[in-house]
Amino acid sequence: PAAARGLVYAWVRDRATTESRTFAAGDEELTKVRDRAGMSSRGWTYKVLRELADAGVLEENDTGSASTFTIVSLDALGDLERGEAAA
Repeated sequence: PAAARGLVYAWVRDRATTESRTFAAGDEELTKVRDRAGMSSRGWTYKVLRELADAGVLEENDTGSASTFTIVSLDALGDLERGEAAA
């Protein structure tokens, strides 16, 4: 689902413009994006967020009861978007 990932990428890009650059996978806005994308599993959300962490867009902090993610750089997001568009 490249289109579904694209919605998450757009959300991350938008979220980066706010002061709230740290969020959990269960973030209310992110859950709305997941629902709009037709992806009902929080596991799918974690998969996409961890792919973004592996690419250097996010940093995952898994200490505590729930993992959180912090937007650290949007540089690799463009490459991911182009890769998804080509897929």
